Amino acid sequence: MLDFPSIRRAEINYLSLYGDLEVLLERAGKAVADEVGLAAKKGSKVLFLCGSGNNGADGLKAASFLKKEYDTCVIIVSSSGKVKTELAKGSLAGYDGRLEQLDKLDSEIRSADLIVDGILGTGSRISLQEPVLSAVRSINKSGKKIISIDIPTGLGSKEAVKPVTTVTFTDTKKGMNKANSGLIKVVDIGIPEDCFSRSGPGDFLYYPLPQETSHKGMNGTLAVIAGWQSFGAGVMASLSALKSGCDLVKVYLPKSSLSAFYGYSPELMLFEFDDSAVEDIRKADAVLVGPGMGKSQEQFNLMRKIIGSLSKPVVVDANTLKGMKPELLAGRNAVVTPHHGEFEIFTGYKADEKNAVKAAKAFKGVVLLKGNNDIITDGESVLTSKGGNARMTMGGTGDVLAGLVAGFIAKGMPNLYAASFASYVNKMAADLCFAEKGYWYSVTDILDRIPYVINDARLKAENR
Repeated sequence: MLDFPSIRRAEINYLSLYGDLEVLLERAGKAVADEVGLAAKKGSKVLFLCGSGNNGADGLKAASFLKKEYDTCVIIVSSSGKVKTELAKGSLAGYDGRLEQLDKLDSEIRSADLIVDGILGTGSRISLQEPVLSAVRSINKSGKKIISIDIPTGLGSKEAVKPVTTVTFTDTKKGMNKANSGLIKVVDIGIPEDCFSRSGPGDFLYYPLPQETSHKGMNGTLAVIAGWQSFGAGVMASLSALKSGCDLVKVYLPKSSLSAFYGYSPELMLFEFDDSAVEDIRKADAVLVGPGMGKSQEQFNLMRKIIGSLSKPVVVDANTLKGMKPELLAGRNAVVTPHHGEFEIFTGYKADEKNAVKAAKAFKGVVLLKGNNDIITDGESVLTSKGGNARMTMGGTGDVLAGLVAGFIAKGMPNLYAASFASYVNKMAADLCFAEKGYWYSVTDILDRIPYVINDARLKAENR
């Protein structure tokens, strides 16, 4: 059973991996048309109520398949009377049957033999707004046979459409049952498994965009404990966290290290690490510990103490992992980002997918095991991140990755998808650099490309 983000995420990844969604749209529309063919005699009047998004695109495509053998009519149910996604625009352009305005809704419902509900699909608000609410009420009062596409409009609310049949794609969706969806017919429209199991632009669905009314700090405050020994690693991780879209990145350093950080970026907020700083660190939305830290026993003990006092998510990377064990992170809402050697020291296990899952289960957190193909797991789900190139063996790419993971979590992304999206963004940014400069790009080049990769994912998620 799938929830909205899972299926929508797969569709966005499909768009990125295989070019466009037109093939899936054709299959979905044909499946709906076939169901109408079973439910209504040829020549019957079939009313398609289509929303402005991709659910409406499925309905429009089905209407195109049926218009020669049925008396089809389409009404766009949206406040503007227009469709908005590229798929819906294309489907509407390809439909040359009868199209009526929303003010004809009631009369068209009265004369219809069958109604196809393609108004709202997965991802729509449960609380129905006008004109959808009035349309749903009219549909339900009609007493006509109703077929819903993918899910009944308003599923989960008292006002939801009540179909006799729902044609759903790939798998049943969360919350669907016979009582609210009628007979559920699952149709495989051909979304490959890797669209679900790979990291990709679909992870952006979990990224909280800033609201116009938000103020400083509302879009993520990250505390960074990094760079105490290797200053560059701490700088790279901190700058990458800024590139994630995090509002505030606060870096906590020993007094002796502060001067090494000055001048890298005026956006980094630098603080001396002392007893009073620990309380401030605890107030952050997330904490990053590890990049460029030393590996003395004294430092290991200090980092364990700090991590053990946190109630917010923590990302643990690099040498700090060598002084930790999975059981020390249990219940800490932690993400670890080891390469193979660090993983084996941290867990005592061979670095592979099976043991990454085992470790994540052990401390009830997320493991991002870095490699040619990164493995991201919370002990239940396993995602794989492909891409990248040989130049990523240079120092600093792991620090960039850790900063992205922590920044995305501070913004409010779930840990699993923050890790997955960070891996995707890091590798895609590196691949853009490689396409431009070959083997001679730098870590700072990767940092420069990060915003472009994130914005490209946003555009894919919005179907632009």
